Amino acid sequence: MTSLFDQLHNPREHAVKKYFQEMLKERCAGNKDIIEKISHYIITDRDLKELGSLVADLYESGYMKALDDYKDQLKELGLEVKIKAEENTSY
Repeated sequence: MTSLFDQLHNPREHAVKKYFQEMLKERCAGNKDIIEKISHYIITDRDLKELGSLVADLYESGYMKALDDYKDQLKELGLEVKIKAEENTSY
């Protein structure tokens, strides 16, 4: 647990830990050591923003790779898949 002094010294460290906790949920405990190390070095708002951008890029890359893999598997079965973004106007 982060102490009050640590939170005052580097409030972004707490934000990074909370971010990973929200994203990883039950998987967070297995990654506690590396999250602790990463969060210690996130000092500026720019660092925090760049970390968020990195995580988003990793997520998007993984998603696109999985999507391409599924398309390839379906193509081997003789099915052609075209995926397009759904427009949602109910927001």
